[in-house]
Amino acid sequence: MSRSAGEQPLLTFETVRQLSAFPGFRHTVSEQDLRDYRTATGCEDQGEALPAGYAAILGRLGYLHEHRMPPGGVLLGQEIAWLRPARSREPLDVTAVVQSATEDAGGRRKVVIVTTVRQSGDEVARVRVTVGWPT
Repeated sequence: MSRSAGEQPLLTFETVRQLSAFPGFRHTVSEQDLRDYRTATGCEDQGEALPAGYAAILGRLGYLHEHRMPPGGVLLGQEIAWLRPARSREPLDVTAVVQSATEDAGGRRKVVIVTTVRQSGDEVARVRVTVGWPT
């Protein structure tokens, strides 16, 4: 049973530092998800093909699938590699690994997470997210 976002535990910095990878999961982009994305972004309809920008959503979902971000988290950077076409209504296998979780002498925290998305066994996207984590 899936919990609503408000019921999900906060993803603390301490939890991130203890993880090497988040549990993988299967995700299917529905036609409604795709319509909502296109409405929000003004992206032109391309049938069942997922727009390359949808990888940004999948990148974040990779580490926030079972958690919610604590207040104060700031997106510092995102690198998206859209490697091949993907289609809505076909299952996507999403995995995310913690590349680094650091805290400098000034107490600034930075986390780098890489999410990989596969469809039918083929890698379709790789997203590297850098986040300033709240203290």
